[in-house]
Amino acid sequence: KYLMLNESKFENLEDIKLQTKLGIYMNSRFNECVREVRENIDAYRFNDAANTLYKFLWDEFCDWGIELSKADKASVKELGSIFKEAMKLLNPFMPFLSEYLFQELSGTQLENAKSIMVMSYPEIKERNLEVEKKFELVIEAIVAIRRAKATIDLGNSKIAKAFVKF
Repeated sequence: KYLMLNESKFENLEDIKLQTKLGIYMNSRFNECVREVRENIDAYRFNDAANTLYKFLWDEFCDWGIELSKADKASVKELGSIFKEAMKLLNPFMPFLSEYLFQELSGTQLENAKSIMVMSYPEIKERNLEVEKKFELVIEAIVAIRRAKATIDLGNSKIAKAFVKF
């Protein structure tokens, strides 16, 4: 719903060039998810594949991708495209929901569009480890600041400035 509040529809991931740092980071993490899911499916570890998808979608995409995109609205288009591709990965596990979300994000209806059930399953692509390392530091800094605020009972109060040295 957050993605749809900001854009009416999203392009397919293979049709766009990722330009924002957040988009590049989330795509890199998605590529690791694709690798793990495909590896687990090939080994008939369907539960592990489903857990990998769950962790990516909730712990990475929603927790960090969506939250960080609130500071960088230009990345929302890219995140929507990555989410659409993630629906292809999710399709064997949740076919009806993933199909609905894919069509919704595409601005299409299944009656008039190609189903993700017959589209190519996501392929393993190269990760950007340099960007991942930088974002790991940013995420680590945010978590540390939140913990420090909770420790000194400043839970929801704003901090004027915080600096992270790379």
